Amino acid sequence: MLPNSRIARFSLWIAVAWVATFWRLSYLPLLDPDEAHYAEITREMRRLGDYLVSRIDGVPFIDKPALFHWLQAGSFALFGENELAARLPTSLAAIAFVWTTYWLGKRLFGQGTAERAALMLALTPLTFALSRFAYFDMIFNAFLFGAISLLIVSAIENRRRLQIPAFILLSLAAQTKGPFVFIVIAGAALVASISKETRVYVRRIAWIPGLVGAGLLALPWFVLMWRHFGDTFIRDYVLYNNLQLFAAPLYRKRFDAFFYFRSGAASLFPWSLLLIAVGIDAVRRRMRGEAMAPRRVVLWVWVATVFAFFSASRFKLDHYLFPIAPAVCLLVADRWQRATTKWTRAWWPLVAGLVLLYAVAVQIGLPYLDSTRP
Repeated sequence: MLPNSRIARFSLWIAVAWVATFWRLSYLPLLDPDEAHYAEITREMRRLGDYLVSRIDGVPFIDKPALFHWLQAGSFALFGENELAARLPTSLAAIAFVWTTYWLGKRLFGQGTAERAALMLALTPLTFALSRFAYFDMIFNAFLFGAISLLIVSAIENRRRLQIPAFILLSLAAQTKGPFVFIVIAGAALVASISKETRVYVRRIAWIPGLVGAGLLALPWFVLMWRHFGDTFIRDYVLYNNLQLFAAPLYRKRFDAFFYFRSGAASLFPWSLLLIAVGIDAVRRRMRGEAMAPRRVVLWVWVATVFAFFSASRFKLDHYLFPIAPAVCLLVADRWQRATTKWTRAWWPLVAGLVLLYAVAVQIGLPYLDSTRP
């Protein structure tokens, strides 16, 4: 079980955060193509003094909105143009991501489940990977799941004021990776409104003014890009980077509907396997006529919506499924907590063992990867 001492508990969280996100953060050089590509865009923004247009070798390259590069530029300004500064915003976002999972778990299920879920998320392979490299995804997910968490708590606890920061975070997510987040959120709200357990809670959210406000907050950069590049921006960013990539494959020639069943099982291991058992148990209870608590329904809705959205896309990457990771950990941790009357003695050795395994993996794996250094 987790230690009772506050100092010991704090030390555990520090150890997990250090191993999973910060340890040897600058040890490897920037990895091609993405890390070096994104860092070069940020470097050229700073050198040219133009923080609106992404450029590679002076040539405009509008692949994503500019918010990620603004955050990375701030880190460069503070710590210099190096590997640590390039990756630090991502690592800090990972801490916020795990803390948000803990906060939501505590609001929905209590302290024990919240701690389990946060530790599970921090020790998930995909978290470990995305928190240590200068990609968009961890920052994007911190904003997105922050918005989802605030909306869930706002609806269930009827705290309307939480909707304002929720839609602000949603706008920041759109400014990090693009406006498709509004489609995902709207889809999740639609699915949740179908369930009789959550329909009343969905109606508590001011969806129309919230989504409009979030869209308007995100709009200036897109409008400026359109005014600056005209039809080229519409063709290259709106039509190609969003619509065409959703409808047409880039790396794979045929549609693979089961891609995320395989990649999700590996990247969210071992919690992905436990989620299957939790799902089977939920279906059996449903067949017996037992209602599911709304706080569990909304998590299942989020998992199902994100999974279906990206499975429908013909352009697939392993880490696109990462937005469901906190919900997966919360569902598994909740069922684990309910399966025991108290914390089992096996829990604390399990956590310590996982941390040790990660430490060994980093110690062995990073020198091997470092052999690619010229």
